[in-house]
Amino acid sequence: MDRQHRLPTVLGVLAVLSLAWLQFDATRAAFEMLGLSNAGALVLVMACLAGSLVDVPIRRLAASDTLVEANVGGCIIPLLMCGWVVAHASLDAAQIIAATAFVALVSWRFSRVEPGVGVTMRGFVAPLAALIAAAVVNREQLAPIAYVSGTLGVLLGADLLRLREAGRTGAPALSLGGAGTRDGIFLTGVVAVLFA
Repeated sequence: MDRQHRLPTVLGVLAVLSLAWLQFDATRAAFEMLGLSNAGALVLVMACLAGSLVDVPIRRLAASDTLVEANVGGCIIPLLMCGWVVAHASLDAAQIIAATAFVALVSWRFSRVEPGVGVTMRGFVAPLAALIAAAVVNREQLAPIAYVSGTLGVLLGADLLRLREAGRTGAPALSLGGAGTRDGIFLTGVVAVLFA
């Protein structure tokens, strides 16, 4: 390969690596904003990255024989983090329920099931809904409520409420929070915090 062809390839690789680092650092910063130490946030980000490669089987849908799985990095760890945030920030249960219900309704309304892909939704919809809901119920705790309601709301509205519909597409498996779903359980919470 001559120099003229090597330069665009090197620049492309550098651009991809830079974007990956920015996303990694932004995610770490979001977890720090929720109260984790720098080291704790780093460990959590690494656990989510490693966990994104692992799906845990939950059950089979009787009608379609589709296996429903939960992705460790995209679903299970964010759910555990929600529990930690609720306890750490002493969030009010009624406020969390109200904000989560709003995000779930918005996520259900704006998500779609695409055969061969899974559940999809435009990336800005759920974080924006989480920010609005958090601002309405308690502006003082905007970041933690946005994270929890965004994470739980997407799981309920875009994934669980569309589970049977997604199973009818004939997919052998559906992964909650997995790479095949672009509704972004994990990213919704992180993006909501960054904009809080």
